[in-house]
Amino acid sequence: RNRDEEQHQVHLTNSFLVGKQEVAQWLWMSVMGTNPSADQSCGGNCPVESISWCDSVIFANRLSKREGLEEAYRLPHNFRPDMDIQSCNTLAASVFSDPTSDGYRLPTEAEWEFAARDISYLQKDSTVVVEATELYSGSDRLNQVAWYSQNSSNRTHISCEKTRNEMDVCDMTGNVFEWTGDWYESDTSTFPNVNPIGPISGQTKALRGGSYQSNANVL
Repeated sequence: RNRDEEQHQVHLTNSFLVGKQEVAQWLWMSVMGTNPSADQSCGGNCPVESISWCDSVIFANRLSKREGLEEAYRLPHNFRPDMDIQSCNTLAASVFSDPTSDGYRLPTEAEWEFAARDISYLQKDSTVVVEATELYSGSDRLNQVAWYSQNSSNRTHISCEKTRNEMDVCDMTGNVFEWTGDWYESDTSTFPNVNPIGPISGQTKALRGGSYQSNANVL
């Protein structure tokens, strides 16, 4: 966590599904019709990057519609792909997420961390619960699970070339950052600890996980 963030315990009561890997360039292209990635030479199985938060929720709605699911987001007028950052952040405050929808959406920050921490607490039997304490998502050995500044050759890599965590999810540490549904806020003391969703507005949405350019001390 960043120096301005305080670690605290939360309680999630709602079940959710999470993708096993970052959204691939080929999938983004098939849904959105364009590929905004700066590193397209990496190939279609590499994660899409260079997208805004607004791009990601538009993608989620379009993918939901394509698969016959209910769209999770109600978007304001003039909400469109490829907006500049200021326009995106301004309109993002008017985006409504329906928690009852069966469509695709971004995880809350707490849900993202739950998945990254290997279910946080692994149920071993009916009475014993063991806390997952790895420094990174899936291992204490950074090179085993992450592409970061020291091993990435300053580029993205094909998803899941590194070891998956106990939830069978890969690249939660490194490769590319992941957007969450929450606004960034360092002071979480005023928010409920049960199913937290963060503030109703802010300066930017929360990114997690680090990237191929991140140093080890910020992953």
